[in-house]
Amino acid sequence: MTAAAVGVAAILLASATAFTVLKLVGAAYLVYLGVRALLNSRSSSGGSVTEAQEPADLRLFAVWRQSFVANVLNPKAALFFVAVLPQFVSTGGAVTLQILGLGVIDVALGVVWWAFFVFGVHRLRTLMGGRRARVLTDRISGTALIGLGGGLALTPAKM
Repeated sequence: MTAAAVGVAAILLASATAFTVLKLVGAAYLVYLGVRALLNSRSSSGGSVTEAQEPADLRLFAVWRQSFVANVLNPKAALFFVAVLPQFVSTGGAVTLQILGLGVIDVALGVVWWAFFVFGVHRLRTLMGGRRARVLTDRISGTALIGLGGGLALTPAKM
């Protein structure tokens, strides 16, 4: 949202090279996350994983940082803000403030949605907390992330 407000997203749209670099970095990051999930599934399939043995990555800040980086490296988020937000901006007012305001509304709605999602997943944790479920989840999500990263890398620059 901030990138769109200050024009960085427009630069990404105007420069095929900048867009391609961002797209490939994002794809590499998705593949990295997928490989890490697959490796995690191998290490946790040998024995039971207790709460005390949970990986450090499950700490709140680590999860937030990982999600933030994945979002920032997503060129489609920038495309959304550049393509959709301007339709709701009035030329009679301060454009940057309007874009920031609309962006804040979008982020607030996202926070509400993700709060419900996280709450729901947390409630299912007892069901999904077992070793077999964790290994299966890591393997499925790892494979999906690698596939998404590969698909993103092969996506043409102009959409």
